[in-house]
Amino acid sequence: MTKTTLMLGFLLLLVAVPAAIGTGLSAATNGVYLAVGAPGSTNEPVRFDAELIFLPFCDTGQVELNLSSPPYGIKIRMWGADGQDVPKTALGKTFGSKWDSTWDSFQDSLVEGKGEGPGYHDRRRTGVSAWGPFTNNPGLGGGKLLPAPKDLFRMDKPGVYTLEIQMQMARVNMGTNQLTRRLVRFSPVRITVVKPPTN
Repeated sequence: MTKTTLMLGFLLLLVAVPAAIGTGLSAATNGVYLAVGAPGSTNEPVRFDAELIFLPFCDTGQVELNLSSPPYGIKIRMWGADGQDVPKTALGKTFGSKWDSTWDSFQDSLVEGKGEGPGYHDRRRTGVSAWGPFTNNPGLGGGKLLPAPKDLFRMDKPGVYTLEIQMQMARVNMGTNQLTRRLVRFSPVRITVVKPPTN
């Protein structure tokens, strides 16, 4: 096989991998950035009843991150086409409720099985790897699931909404004698969410 054949095969693979629905990207923080969308294969807005998916990326190598529970690690906000904030559900109110906690409290929330409150669908695994650019995995394969927008906000009326999600995680540094963690606070990611009219 020639280099040209291999390169063409790789490019075809990239074209064949669909992007997740309505994906938004954060700005890079020390080379690491976050993608949020919904499972699927189109670039349409996220449906109000679709679970969300997120995955961090790193263009310069591989980085290990620890997730915190939603009260410590995820802030959310939504507004409608009129610019008015959409009220949160009881679950939505827990997201980001301890965002500004002390570093010790944040680290305690990283411990497997000790996260507070519901939120992640699979809370047994608290780690995630950021490796490779988003363009290599636009479908967010292997990403972590979050509740659907309708479970986080009281979306009473049909229409188009803007959902803003900001996350913070702990970056794991493996030293020769010990493991250390450092806070990584991603810039907010905005995605479009639609609630269609009922028939």
